[in-house]
Amino acid sequence: MDSTLIAEAPKILTYRDAMREAIGAALGISPQRVGIKATTNETMGFIGRKEGIAALAVAQVEES
Repeated sequence: MDSTLIAEAPKILTYRDAMREAIGAALGISPQRVGIKATTNETMGFIGRKEGIAALAVAQVEES
């Protein structure tokens, strides 16, 4: 699973490992298979004004 968080604050790096652990546990996969990246919206729009955040995620699903 790969995800991108778009936010001006808080800085995601502080929380990344805990988020990977929690997402991995929820999905039943190893935290090493969970990618989390973060970026800002360069002070544009509601995200740039710190009124909200956005998240994008992609996951590969396989039949077992």
